[in-house]
Amino acid sequence: MWDLLTEFASNYTKRELMEVLNEIDVPCGPIMSTTDLANDDHVQLREMYVELDHPERGKWYNLGCPIKLSDSPVEVTRSPLLGEHTNEILSDVLGYEANEIDSLKEAGAFSRPPRRK
Repeated sequence: MWDLLTEFASNYTKRELMEVLNEIDVPCGPIMSTTDLANDDHVQLREMYVELDHPERGKWYNLGCPIKLSDSPVEVTRSPLLGEHTNEILSDVLGYEANEIDSLKEAGAFSRPPRRK
C-alpha cells in the first residue's frame, strides 16, 4: 500500500496533492520544511517569520510572536549584544551613580572573560 501511495504522490507537489485529497474529503496538510515555512504566504502575512537587522550578524530571520492580539501588538526585536544594556541596568534599575559605574568598569568588573584555548 505504501508503495502505491508513494508512487501516486510522486506526481504532485505537496500543495497539489493536498488539493486532490481535499476534493475527496481526505483530511490532510503538507509537512513543511523550514524553507517552505519561510516562503509560505500565510506565514508571511501573519508575521511569523520576521527579518531583523543585527549589528554583528547582519540581516537574518527569526520567529515572530505566535499570539496576535489587536490591542496588544508585539514587536519582535533582535537580541542584545553582550553588555549592551549594562549602564542602563546599573543606573536605572540598581541606582548606581555614573562615577560608581566608571569605577567598576576601570576595575574590570564588566569586561569579557579571556577566551579559553
